[in-house]
Amino acid sequence: MARKQYEQFCLRFSMENPTHVKLFRIINNLDSDIYRSKNQFIMEALEAYVSGKSIDELCKKEKQEKEAPLTKQDLLEFGNQMREDLKQELYQEMLVRIADTMMSAIMRQPNGMQEIEL
Repeated sequence: MARKQYEQFCLRFSMENPTHVKLFRIINNLDSDIYRSKNQFIMEALEAYVSGKSIDELCKKEKQEKEAPLTKQDLLEFGNQMREDLKQELYQEMLVRIADTMMSAIMRQPNGMQEIEL
């Protein structure tokens, strides 16, 4: 069995809807010198419409997994972890500053004054 070359769907017009009637009349009375077929006209109209839209606006979004709501315990754990991270970062920054200050003080001393005798 050969692979299916075309896909199709039915397009229905309600003769009670003025917009549908207008579109139905346009499609039925197309100028065959300009449009080879009704199908070609509809494809070009769809392409013109779609080219001004993004895929997200036109297509269904994939279902996203729902995340469980945060609990009080989750927030407490997050807060404790942030505190620990901050303590660690401050400790490291303080050590760097102390070392920098000590190195600056040593570098400022004249060569003969590095050792102080009492």
